[in-house]
Amino acid sequence: MISIIILSKEIDIISRRIYIKHKNGLFRREITEIITLYNSGSDKIHEIGIELEEFRDKLNIFDENNNRLTFLTKKRFLEKLPSHLSEKIKSNEIFILWVLLPINKFLPPKRYKTIKLIYIDFESHKKGNASFIYQRPYLYFNLKFYKEETTNIYLLFENGIKNDYGLLMTPFDVNNKIVNYPTIASDFHYKIEEHYLSMGISSEKREEHKINSLEIFYTIGPETDVKNTIDILAIFSIVFPFIGLYWCVA
Repeated sequence: MISIIILSKEIDIISRRIYIKHKNGLFRREITEIITLYNSGSDKIHEIGIELEEFRDKLNIFDENNNRLTFLTKKRFLEKLPSHLSEKIKSNEIFILWVLLPINKFLPPKRYKTIKLIYIDFESHKKGNASFIYQRPYLYFNLKFYKEETTNIYLLFENGIKNDYGLLMTPFDVNNKIVNYPTIASDFHYKIEEHYLSMGISSEKREEHKINSLEIFYTIGPETDVKNTIDILAIFSIVFPFIGLYWCVA
């Protein structure tokens, strides 16, 4: 689940840009979330608490100038939270990032700030369409929206990997029930190429159809020349033992 909640009532998420890169291996994804925040309060903000539904592996946080930001360990910020959140954290039901902004980089009132989360995800997959040897997997992710944010998603495929059949989107309401939305493909504008897929999701359309989260499926596979090499090697590995047996008998 790609989901975040800002704990402070004075901070709003204005937009998120999510980049999902398949760089090294089919199921290893590098995810970058670029989040634009707005301080709607009257005081400077020097700490940002972010609630996550899932642990982020190998997480790094940067500001808009690519300066690495510090975040506190669990013991350091538990005392800052209400008891119901503390219990959820202790049981690993939720995860909290407590980000410290540098002294000269506080978020002033009525101003914007961008932070960037970069982490690694090894996604589970489902079996998809098959070629002679290679079976294309379906990969998926769940995207939970935050209030009125505008969201853009970019899928990038590198190093001999390509997108095969576009994507499939299933919207859900706040009760996790499927929303009947037959025009979602045209209303959520997206562009699909072999190595690139982008999609823009406006808050107006989400609110109109009461969409709280979105499940997105897509397929990946090797480039044609890579797949052909895989097929040839697989066939050779199957046939070669029989060839050796034939020469031994002969």
